[in-house]
Amino acid sequence: MGYPRAYLYEKATGHFVPPPEVLYMHPLLWHRTGSAISSPHERYQDLDKLELSPTIGIFSLLDLEKQPGFRQGIQLSDDLKKTAKVVEAYRIGPDPIHCGLTCNRPHNRGYLISLIDGSHTNVGIDCGQAHFGASDFEGQVKALKEVERSNYQKSQINKLLDDIPNFRKQAHDLWHKAGPVNNALHNFRELYPPSLVEDLRNRSTRRQSSVHVTKRKGEKEKSSVDELAIDSQGQSRQRSESEFVQEYVGELRGLATFTQKPRTCLKLVQEMMEHVEQTSSHSLSPALLAKFAKFHENITKKLSETISLLEQSELFFNEKNFQLFKFMAEGQYLPDLERIEWNFDQNSGRKLSFGQLKRKRQRLAG
Repeated sequence: MGYPRAYLYEKATGHFVPPPEVLYMHPLLWHRTGSAISSPHERYQDLDKLELSPTIGIFSLLDLEKQPGFRQGIQLSDDLKKTAKVVEAYRIGPDPIHCGLTCNRPHNRGYLISLIDGSHTNVGIDCGQAHFGASDFEGQVKALKEVERSNYQKSQINKLLDDIPNFRKQAHDLWHKAGPVNNALHNFRELYPPSLVEDLRNRSTRRQSSVHVTKRKGEKEKSSVDELAIDSQGQSRQRSESEFVQEYVGELRGLATFTQKPRTCLKLVQEMMEHVEQTSSHSLSPALLAKFAKFHENITKKLSETISLLEQSELFFNEKNFQLFKFMAEGQYLPDLERIEWNFDQNSGRKLSFGQLKRKRQRLAG
């Protein structure tokens, strides 16, 4: 993995420093190609802001009435029906408006249409299909929806391009915060029994945080069970109950730590940013347009997920949590756990030698 080549010479210090665009980038978050920028003055991404198709923006009857030659109560002729063009869709509410044709039907969703004489009127969806011919009208509406969809996607990409510097800084800060967590998780998996780690992962998937132990019932509990019960037929019968009971021990916290590593989320964020930054405007296909339009939301979600995972890790690496391990799986992990010592201040652990384990037992016994 290389570093950006276009470093700037700083006279005050006599050192070469990264340009402003990459000051917040950790080396692991720089482009894998090692050619992030070719000169200090170029933009970090190849993709420029996208130009949207012009639209009017209709949100009220007043917006309709502002259109050139807008009129209502129109009686359509055959020629007029063939030459009318759909200009823009609108959704107005909550109060309905009336159709510009002689039917005068109220509606909330409709279209601004231009007539052959240059004037404009409005029609609802049903009226448009009925008066202008369903197939031709639907074809125009479909083309209009494509323009609207394209404009929305482009606006989302433009928003992403504006926010990429901030996203990059967030990713950089979170990458550093996630370092100790990554190390602690790695250390934990190396030290603790694989069956315990798998148990925690399964509990995380099932969202099963409660820890119980199976205990034999005491005499008091037995006597309450042995009492005669009346069945649905009114007959006395002896209850058949197990001699064992599940006793609640505690609640495991921060199990989401085992669903995904924080840095895995950040790598996905980087992949999305790289894909956008390395794509030029002329190579932006409709499929890429639709894909990139989702990136702003996806990146925001992944950054939030990373923050949540870091918070969960703080809850997991807690002494009360670790005390519950010995009760899990009916205590089968206990022999392995006795040799492990975890330092919660440094968030790391070690496996004790048999000599250290003996001294630990003596210390606890004393």
